[in-house]
Amino acid sequence: MDTLLMVVQKILGVGATALLPIMITLLGLYFRMPFFRALKNGLLIGIGFLGLNLVLGLLRATLVPITEYYKASGSGFHILDLGWQALAASAWASPFAAVVVPAGLVLNFALIRGKVTKTLNVDIWNYWHFLMSASIAYYLLTLAGLGTAAAGTLGFLLAMVLVIVDLKLADKIAPRWQKYFGLEGTTCSTFLHISTIWPVAWLGTKIVRAIPGIKDADVSLSWVNKRLGAFGDTAILSFFIGMLLAAITFQSFDVWLKTGVGVSAAIILLPRMVALLMEGLTPVSRAAKAKMHESLGEDQDIHVGMDCALGTGDPTAITAALIMIPITIGLAFIIPGNQFFPIGMMGSLAYMTAICSMETEGNLLHTILVCSLYMIFTMVSLNFLADLGTAFIGTSGTVDLKGAKAVGSSLHNIPDIIFGILGKIFGLI
Repeated sequence: MDTLLMVVQKILGVGATALLPIMITLLGLYFRMPFFRALKNGLLIGIGFLGLNLVLGLLRATLVPITEYYKASGSGFHILDLGWQALAASAWASPFAAVVVPAGLVLNFALIRGKVTKTLNVDIWNYWHFLMSASIAYYLLTLAGLGTAAAGTLGFLLAMVLVIVDLKLADKIAPRWQKYFGLEGTTCSTFLHISTIWPVAWLGTKIVRAIPGIKDADVSLSWVNKRLGAFGDTAILSFFIGMLLAAITFQSFDVWLKTGVGVSAAIILLPRMVALLMEGLTPVSRAAKAKMHESLGEDQDIHVGMDCALGTGDPTAITAALIMIPITIGLAFIIPGNQFFPIGMMGSLAYMTAICSMETEGNLLHTILVCSLYMIFTMVSLNFLADLGTAFIGTSGTVDLKGAKAVGSSLHNIPDIIFGILGKIFGLI
């Protein structure tokens, strides 16, 4: 088992940008594409994904002075945000971790063949989401007195159930995802985003659209562009948004300029990286559909399940992510009893706003309001799960917490909240 775990971790350790071209090339060959055509498509997808990460990295680096300013104001909060990396490391420490990825892939192919799902999830580096929830369940079961073998078996089975849930949710979100983002043949299969962010965004949108005076306010970027003329051009508007973020955090004028240019560059470049990625993915998706039609019938389409990062190229999403930075910090100070300071999640706001902008159909005002409701949900959840997160991370032995309370900002999946409630009811945490 240890050897298998090492092999799986080595493969996943290559990283998405290197693993994607290999996987897509193999899929292309399976779907009967010529080798060099499959290889080219795989490389284009890898290059596009690398480009996405580079641009998002540029955005994070550009915003460092702003986030550092806010970080200084969060010294009085007592729950540490260790980021998703600490959660993933703790999940991989579970005894059944090695078999989750290969078993999940086999299960995915079997469900496609059995016409249970239309999603082929190639987002395998995000399998840690299933593994984390299953590992938390394993940890609670051992606290309840169950033996490690029985708890491990149940944890593994739960991970497989979550794989199925993820695929069915990916099927469900596919039409909306493809229509809004224009990403033909794809769907989002990142578990946190479709199991938690999407339902909360759906409910938030229902609430916002029931508020008189706001429900009919169609404040889209195109509306802003028309009202502001040349000033509303995406490049110019994003430049001034960046300048404003620097100004309200009392940065020097040179930081104003650097932030403005960096933000403008990110907003312009992100859609182009997504377009490059889709240039490689579209032929593979079409070949997959042809193969499915031939083997399973004309009614069997296939969606390639991808990371939510594909949605970050949406201008509304990235604009909302920038506006949400000061709003999120403000919420941390006004939510009663909050002990979690959200600085660690600043770099990943665009992933959250992508789902929200899809649900509001690009209405910028509605997106910001829905995102605000989601951030309230997130911070309340992380406060509630702090004891569970601290025990889970500490017991795994992957991080020395030195007596501090800690969570990762991804620890608010709906399954994790359910386990937290059960743990408290039965006095396990």
